[in-house]
Amino acid sequence: MEQTPPENASIVDGVQYQYMTGCYYLHGDEETNQDPDFTKAREYLMGAAVAGHGQAAYNLGLMAINGHGRDYDAVCALKWMMIAKSLDPQISLNTLSDLLPDICDDLRERAQCAASVWLIKHPRKC
Repeated sequence: MEQTPPENASIVDGVQYQYMTGCYYLHGDEETNQDPDFTKAREYLMGAAVAGHGQAAYNLGLMAINGHGRDYDAVCALKWMMIAKSLDPQISLNTLSDLLPDICDDLRERAQCAASVWLIKHPRKC
């Protein structure tokens, strides 16, 4: 049975809709007994992140940390966390050392470089 996003998602703007739909697919739906669909979650969250949604970028980082739809990737996770912080300064990265305890300076630099390149390619939309 195909998952469908919540009906109330259609009443918000397009970026928020993408974010909410991505979260829906990321977590699944207990009421309808639907499992998460990480491929669709990534697709919708990526669309929201490209449009400047910081929390969507943060969730992409969590997906990389937790191996949701991909192998664990600390550099990718840190890249998305850095992008999230750049898109939304209110996002806290205080727990980053708990989430990614194995990040050395080299991996941190690679993530910073990847985040910078992504942000240049996807300038924030005002």
